[in-house]
Amino acid sequence: MPPSQVSSRTGSEQRGLPNLDEQQAKIKEHDGLTAVIQGDKKPTVLLADGDADMRESVQRLLQKHYRVIAIANGQEALDAVLREIPDLVLADITMPVLDGLGLLTALRSNPATQVIPIVLMSARAGEESRIQGFQSGADDYLTKPFTHRELLARVGARLALSKLRKEPVERERDQRRKAEMAEEELRILQRLGMTLSAELDLKKLVQAVTDAGRELSKAEFGAFFNNLIDSDGEKYQVHTLSGAPLEAFEKFGLPSNTSLFGPTFRGECAIRIDDVYEDPRYGKNAPFYGMPPGHLPVRSYLAIPVISRSAEVLGGLFFGHREVGVFTERAERLIEGLARQAAVAIDNARLYERAQRETEERKRAEGASVLLAAIVQSSDDAIISKDLNGMITSWNRGAEQIFGYTAEEAVGQPVTLLMPPERVNEEPEILRRIRSGERIEHYETVRSHQDGTRLDISLSISPLFDNQGQVVGASKIARNITDRKRMEATLLKAHGLGVAGRMAASIAHEINNPLEAVTNLLYLMRSDVKSEIGIKYLATAEAELARVAQITRKTLAYYRDTSKPESLDLSTLITETLSVFVKKIGNKEITVVRTDQLCLVHGFKGDLLQLFSNLIANAIDAVSQGGRIDISVSTSGEAAVVAVHDNGAGIAPDHKSKLFEPFFTTKEQHMGTGLGLWISREIARKHGAEIAVESSTDASSHGTTLTVTFSNREPAGA
Repeated sequence: MPPSQVSSRTGSEQRGLPNLDEQQAKIKEHDGLTAVIQGDKKPTVLLADGDADMRESVQRLLQKHYRVIAIANGQEALDAVLREIPDLVLADITMPVLDGLGLLTALRSNPATQVIPIVLMSARAGEESRIQGFQSGADDYLTKPFTHRELLARVGARLALSKLRKEPVERERDQRRKAEMAEEELRILQRLGMTLSAELDLKKLVQAVTDAGRELSKAEFGAFFNNLIDSDGEKYQVHTLSGAPLEAFEKFGLPSNTSLFGPTFRGECAIRIDDVYEDPRYGKNAPFYGMPPGHLPVRSYLAIPVISRSAEVLGGLFFGHREVGVFTERAERLIEGLARQAAVAIDNARLYERAQRETEERKRAEGASVLLAAIVQSSDDAIISKDLNGMITSWNRGAEQIFGYTAEEAVGQPVTLLMPPERVNEEPEILRRIRSGERIEHYETVRSHQDGTRLDISLSISPLFDNQGQVVGASKIARNITDRKRMEATLLKAHGLGVAGRMAASIAHEINNPLEAVTNLLYLMRSDVKSEIGIKYLATAEAELARVAQITRKTLAYYRDTSKPESLDLSTLITETLSVFVKKIGNKEITVVRTDQLCLVHGFKGDLLQLFSNLIANAIDAVSQGGRIDISVSTSGEAAVVAVHDNGAGIAPDHKSKLFEPFFTTKEQHMGTGLGLWISREIARKHGAEIAVESSTDASSHGTTLTVTFSNREPAGA
């Protein structure tokens, strides 16, 4: 046998093995050809031969030019191919477990392996054996023994042919993949374009951009951060996330102005890194010097600034992936284009939001103006505005009722139109104080009605400011207090009389509360008496006037009440009494706290209303501005108890024994007659009740409690 031939042993066949060193020396001349076929990377050849000597001999011949995987039987060869597809399979027909033809059939029936070049080897020569091999799907057939040249030539040719076949297929596959990628990118961009053109909600808009950027870049997760800088110049607020839940960012706080994040938020450049762990800018900042424990895994990193048309850096788009080398130059260009689109859309959305806010603010302002105008027009007080020259610029319906002039007659006239000659000199001082921005509260003066009648007026005047904070005029509220002044004058005259005067003062005191109630109710009830509230106030006014008449008759004609007593609910009586003092309580901003229990007593309604009216009036006078009054109705055994507590200054201990004496008062001069508690005790005794007083002047617990205990309580449901 020529030394250039390779021999093998299969079954009972015996052939001599060639000198391998000699064979390897002879194939050096083929190195150039195999290198051209192989390229820089060695192709993989799977060698399957049951003859160990033959397998080792062929492996040594091939492994200088190829990466060789040597297998002893067909089944192991099949398993090895399925684990790693080689570039060529060189298999002997005669093998244990699974022969070469079985291996060939299995590989050709599998779509993943059916195009692998397969060269069969056999010691059986002849045309019939070759035909059988080719019919089974073999690409070539080597008859043992074969020379090393033939082996290398056959293997090299099959690999070269396979490469030539693969190249157009791979090119076509690559072109198809690129086309599909471009089509997918176009679909994403078209979808995003439709969203950006139609969506004006900033949150939804930025979310769509972030989602599209993650898809286009093949990122695992992405985020858009607003470019909001805190007082330290470092913090940035996350706006949207994609591919990861918000919780993945919340526990790590906001990104800092590091060498990786900073350039993006400053709008300097795009940053694309294949592996952040290898980047010299990574891991330079405390406290973690890198990503904190539990952070989303980021190896590939892409960051693009989002810059508006006005060159304002709106924020940044950030994308990451746990694998290295994910982001390509094409991905960077796509995200840069996306960022430009996003900037325009964000600008438009912000403009829209600003316009919406301005529209809403304008609507609210217009609504407030309409409401304010309605309030002004419906007020019973005169509400008048004037400029800094004292010329009237607005005039409400209340001003018409008080002063008699219509709006057409008053607007454009000097406000001195309303002043008696002796009061005209007040106006310059009022204007001076208004120009300095000063408010004038409850200034009592005299003004004139159109018919010349003098009116006692309480004025509150406020400066009016323009958008720049400059005083441009004044608004005044004028309240007619003529009736109140007249009543005060009457009471003052009554106070100076002797014994008869004291009795007259007693009458005046008892008339004063219902008259004040009538004044309050007439103030609340003007023109709209058809409403439910108007009817209620009128009914209350009629009841109070009836009580005034009753008191007058009692006092002046020694009239004794012949009306019959009735079953009365004390809580209801308290409610009716409080309705008389609504205005007075509101003016002093008093908090009234009630605790009610169903308590029925047998008595005279007019007397009991007078009793509770005196107690509550005293409490109102006792508390300061913003004070508190507690009123409770409760039971104690068989008795009914009404307690009125105020948090006023309290009563001095040496005054307590004199509280129920006639004409004794602790109020300021002209504020009381000293008859209220005396009369209240007489009414209580008439109903079998007693009045007790507790008071403290201590700084931590000051106040007074007046308690009325009725012994004749009726059982509920009686």
